[in-house]
Amino acid sequence: HGGIYKKIKRPKKLVFTWNSEFSGGETQVTLDFKTVPTGTELTLTHEGFKNRSIKRNHQGGWTGCLKNLKKFVG
Repeated sequence: HGGIYKKIKRPKKLVFTWNSEFSGGETQVTLDFKTVPTGTELTLTHEGFKNRSIKRNHQGGWTGCLKNLKKFVG
């Protein structure tokens, strides 16, 4: 996987391109961070997929990554 950082707005937003053989071309990932009483809330938006199947596969991948992150830092 590879990409280019498009926007870094500390500590609120990170935007980058996402390229992989599985994404069907360049897509964009946006991470929005919000301080909440219990810590930090993350909203991840990944857009620009060529079809729903590719989007669904990436959604599953991101969900797994975030669950593992929660285990790691939780």
